[in-house]
Amino acid sequence: MASGEQPWLALDHSRTPSVIAAGALVGAAISLGYAAMPAIIVAAVPQRESGIANGINSISRSTGRAIGSAAITTVLASKSVGHLPAGSPALPAESQFTLSFVLAGAAFALIAPVAWFGLRHIQVAQHHAAEAAADRREAGAKGSLLFPVPAL
Repeated sequence: MASGEQPWLALDHSRTPSVIAAGALVGAAISLGYAAMPAIIVAAVPQRESGIANGINSISRSTGRAIGSAAITTVLASKSVGHLPAGSPALPAESQFTLSFVLAGAAFALIAPVAWFGLRHIQVAQHHAAEAAADRREAGAKGSLLFPVPAL
């Protein structure tokens, strides 16, 4: 999720345009994350392990969705609106929605640095791997021209 939706919804969820705009931003952020993650994974692991790594990503997403859904459902169900007509189903109190938005914002705040440092680590590792490959190619080219290695 993008960083601004949860506080925005926690503070201004009574107006329809705010809820729609925040939902659109959340949808866009999730779409971008789901689209980018397989490419990041493939770039970060050896080619022979890319299938396993993407499988772990898929399992992690499914597990995260299940845990997140269960946690938010528990929060919403923990306090219901009082004074409903007889026979009406229980409805979550507004405070529980606000708490859900705050919890989502806190989860983002906790995971954002982990994602940032993880992506940074991948970029640094790729840079070092590219430099090492270039050094090997350069050394191989020099060695083959200047010092032929006899076959064993």
